[in-house]
Amino acid sequence: MKQLNILVITFLSLISLSWGSENNLKLTWFGTTCLNISDGKSALFFDPFITRPSLFELATFQRLNSDEKLLDSWLGKLKNNNIEALFASHTHYDHALDLVSLQKRTKAKVYGGASVLNILKGEKLESSFQKISPGDVVNVGDFKITIFKGIHPPHLFSLTLASGVIERPLAHGATALEYKLGEVFSYLIEHPKGRILFHPAGQVLGAAQFKKMGKVDLLVQGIAKRESTKDILEKLIGPLDPKLVIPVHYDDFLEPLNDGIQEMLTMNLDEFIKTIMKARPSQKISLPKYGEEIGLL
Repeated sequence: MKQLNILVITFLSLISLSWGSENNLKLTWFGTTCLNISDGKSALFFDPFITRPSLFELATFQRLNSDEKLLDSWLGKLKNNNIEALFASHTHYDHALDLVSLQKRTKAKVYGGASVLNILKGEKLESSFQKISPGDVVNVGDFKITIFKGIHPPHLFSLTLASGVIERPLAHGATALEYKLGEVFSYLIEHPKGRILFHPAGQVLGAAQFKKMGKVDLLVQGIAKRESTKDILEKLIGPLDPKLVIPVHYDDFLEPLNDGIQEMLTMNLDEFIKTIMKARPSQKISLPKYGEEIGLL
């Protein structure tokens, strides 16, 4: 893994030198699938999850609340803290726990399905909500975001934990199991400066739709519980031919962000990188640090 890390870091350095001007799109990753994408004027924030409950808190079914001081610290790393839109790929706690707190801070519009609406209703924030469905297009500043239906891979065999939808207003301070899966989305983010596919799921649904999409500049790919790296390679990376791939959701989200990136052993990041590089030796892959803004395009 050490040699691969050197290779990936080298790619990242080259990308930063060639694409890192102030006029380019910027991405900041906060672990799991939580990220900010900005063009310097408008910013999109996906899967807000900066507060990381411990294994003990989860195992004892404790009520979960955002750590406001922690949010202050990490969001302060954003150079252009102009978040206008919030999206959740689904509503498990590790993708939506900080949704309410982030909306209160930014007053951003929140886009999602019925489960997202019920999270907002729990804090009487439904006026900030806009419903989305697969096929919808959302415009935010110079960004155009097209919504695609996604699929959540099972956690164990055919079992998906906290499946179903959030059917009633969810008060902030709910347990992890009350954050039901809800609707699952992926997003094509188009901008005059480039095209990004945010595909947080490790399983590909409706591969034909991605073949019709055309090339993208960046693929942000979730690798947790992936069906297989070969499947992602054949159904996404091959047809989309991205200039850059950023794997996400491989880190141990039971550990605090302040402790730095610790790979969750079951994610097998090493295999993902090796398989991609064997099939596409010139493919650029980067592994950003938490809170590190990188120039993309």
